[in-house]
Amino acid sequence: AHRALEAGATLPGVLELVRDFRAGSELPIVLFTYLNPVYAYGFERFHHDAAAAGADGVLLLDLPP
Repeated sequence: AHRALEAGATLPGVLELVRDFRAGSELPIVLFTYLNPVYAYGFERFHHDAAAAGADGVLLLDLPP
């Protein structure tokens, strides 16, 4: 995560990458992230944008039970 952030990765950028990849592949895509970026982005917005980009699932590492 640290290396990706240093390289300029953003949640909207990752969703764009998913969209671009999905255009040429039917392989399942599961996003693996921490809760805080999703919280800052907005849960409903993230859900909508991730689904629209073609993500098949999401793993939130530090989501409390």
